[in-house]
Amino acid sequence: MNKAKLMRISFFSILIFFLCLPVFSKKIVIDSTWASSQLQIDGAMNDWAADTLTYNKKVKVDYAFKNDADYLYIMFRFNDPKYVSSISATGMTVYYNLEGKKKKYYGINFTGKQVSADAYIRVMEKSGQVLTEEQKKTIRAQRFVVLNDNTVINNKSKSSDVEVMEGTKPAIFRSQKGKDAFVHEFAIPLKKEAEMAPGIGTEPGKQIMIGFKWGGMTNEMKEQRLKKAVARGSQAKAGSGSQSGITSERGGGGGLSGSLSSIRKYGPKEYNFWVDVQLSVKK
Repeated sequence: MNKAKLMRISFFSILIFFLCLPVFSKKIVIDSTWASSQLQIDGAMNDWAADTLTYNKKVKVDYAFKNDADYLYIMFRFNDPKYVSSISATGMTVYYNLEGKKKKYYGINFTGKQVSADAYIRVMEKSGQVLTEEQKKTIRAQRFVVLNDNTVINNKSKSSDVEVMEGTKPAIFRSQKGKDAFVHEFAIPLKKEAEMAPGIGTEPGKQIMIGFKWGGMTNEMKEQRLKKAVARGSQAKAGSGSQSGITSERGGGGGLSGSLSSIRKYGPKEYNFWVDVQLSVKK
């Protein structure tokens, strides 16, 4: 092959590559639909039509977005229990980034945990909710109540004050576990009323990046596993007279570092993914 022909082939190969580049690098944006009325956040699918759902085949979940002038609503449905992981312990964290980056600067961790009836009533009243004596009686008739709570994540805040002013719109979370699916529903305020308030800081018509993270291990779970690993290592050392130190989980060696590595390797799996979301405007 002569040099001129080789140069022509190389030129056209490069040209085709650059022509195709926009196609391959095109960013997929999920449209949020306008909510004509405030959604009932109850962990049910009543407010979500099938044609609004987007499927993530990697973790086998369906998700969808709606918004109005005040809230971003999110539906997240697990279709395979394999990918639920340790969500009951870690909760679901929803991150949001206004710069289109996968950065975990801001977000909200949503959890549902069982508490006593009296503890539930205390939390509700502290949050400003007025409960009648009849409502309290109904709550106390249950041994345990699921408390749906959330914690604001603001990794750029220098403030240690986590109190939010009275009247601030709350973030809301509910879940329901059915026979074939596990549904989570969220409502997150669009407006951010304070540095540590549960709000995004955006408005209808804007584009944001949303990240979901769940599973893995909490710090408490890691500490418990490490204590068990240390205890097993001490027992093995005492029984064998060995000076090798702590044995790692699953029978491996390597001392304390081996135990930490084993905890990371064999602990519940963590899942996460990000999507770009175009907020809707009222028509």
